[in-house]
Amino acid sequence: VLDVGCGSGGLAARFAPGELGGYLGVDLSTAGLRRAESLGLPGARFEHGDFETWRSDETWDIIVFNEVIGYAGDPGATVAAFLPALAPGGVLVVSLYRWRNHRAIWRRIGRKAAVRQTLEVRGPPGVIWDLKVLVAASA
Repeated sequence: VLDVGCGSGGLAARFAPGELGGYLGVDLSTAGLRRAESLGLPGARFEHGDFETWRSDETWDIIVFNEVIGYAGDPGATVAAFLPALAPGGVLVVSLYRWRNHRAIWRRIGRKAAVRQTLEVRGPPGVIWDLKVLVAASA
């Protein structure tokens, strides 16, 4: 799993030890990365990087953008830049809170990647997240 915008390692901490073949969390926040590293999670690595410019030399079965793609200058271009890092059969998972320009963000992403599955997650009244599983548009 490549967790783009991993913050303080919240997603990594949800996996059981040994559950993943590998995990790399990337984030711009050095303070968040220090907190993530302090969790001492077996098999988890953390790296400083800005997802606008950082790219992986590895391939991944799953690439996750959990509540961060809305910060991209061009969310579609950012998603497209990470698609080559997917292993054959791999998926990109994006979680996005429904707020302001969320429809425009999904449209931009939809021009670069195909949606395989969508899940709507509801919180308190009026609080909704969309979770989408994406693949390269030609896949």
